[in-house]
Amino acid sequence: MKIHFAAIIALVLAGCAPMSRLPPVDQKATQVERDKQLELALRENFKRTARLNAVGWRVLSANTDACGEAVQAAYGVISRDADSMPQEYRPIFEKLYGRHPHDVILTVFPDSPAARAGLMPGDLIVAIGNRDTSTADNKKAGRELAMKTRAGEPLQLRIRRAGIDKVVTISPQLTCAYPIDLVTNDSVNAAADGGRILVTSGMMRFAATDDELALVLGHELAHNTQKHVQAQMGNRMIGTLLGIAVSIAIGVDISQLGGDLGGMVYSQDFESEADYVGTYFVAKAGFPVEQAADFWRRMAVEQPQAIAHGSTHPDTASRFTGIEAAAREVAEKRAAGRPLLPEMKQ
Repeated sequence: MKIHFAAIIALVLAGCAPMSRLPPVDQKATQVERDKQLELALRENFKRTARLNAVGWRVLSANTDACGEAVQAAYGVISRDADSMPQEYRPIFEKLYGRHPHDVILTVFPDSPAARAGLMPGDLIVAIGNRDTSTADNKKAGRELAMKTRAGEPLQLRIRRAGIDKVVTISPQLTCAYPIDLVTNDSVNAAADGGRILVTSGMMRFAATDDELALVLGHELAHNTQKHVQAQMGNRMIGTLLGIAVSIAIGVDISQLGGDLGGMVYSQDFESEADYVGTYFVAKAGFPVEQAADFWRRMAVEQPQAIAHGSTHPDTASRFTGIEAAAREVAEKRAAGRPLLPEMKQ
């Protein structure tokens, strides 16, 4: 019955089919093009990840005093192996970096312990400590050793460059322990979840300079250091409990509405605080903040509906003037030789 029905649908819709006679497509050429596009996508992902984490390294390492216990000793390097790639990208990864069982260094952050030790993109990590990384078990053990070494002791690596092995020693450096992840998404957005910082590929394209990208990362770092996620979760819980109490009284379940309303309490204030504190984080990392507010003029062009009306976030005009005021405050403290610390309520 299903087969007959499908045939009837196909016959009925046949009149709506394309009318042109398409030329034959070479399937081998299509596969070659598919591989080329995968390679372009992988290269661009690595390029964006490198830029994101290079800027992030400066912001995270300059503001450890604001991160409390959320700090770690890190090396300033990103490495991957073919097995860590999605299945469709593994042949491309091996084409770019060779077929071998080792991690390859993809990115070395400027002015990081890895950079000072002389590591370079393309180096193979063939041993961590005395653990050879040619087998999965040894690679896992080596990575565990690297994590333990992050307590502050130097880490010894054996790297292979152009077929020649070399032993290097890296002394780690403290940074804020908030990993920065690139999310493949066209929306112009970034977020913090209390433990990480997430930046979309759309935001990477929109943030035209590293100064603007630093402003985004400083803002999201401030969300984490100021515990905004935890505060909003608490507000949502209180709103839910109040909603349950009212639901019992009126006989209609509004607990979810209560939670939603509770979660929005202080939402705009949290965003304004993240802009303010984040401006200090960016300045401490050595990025200029004098023109930082212009980012929100560009955002207003991208999202004109947010110029005069905010929802969970303040409107872009308010954010512009708020960051301008924060930048002036930073400049005044610099001129007076005062520490670059945001003003806090008593």
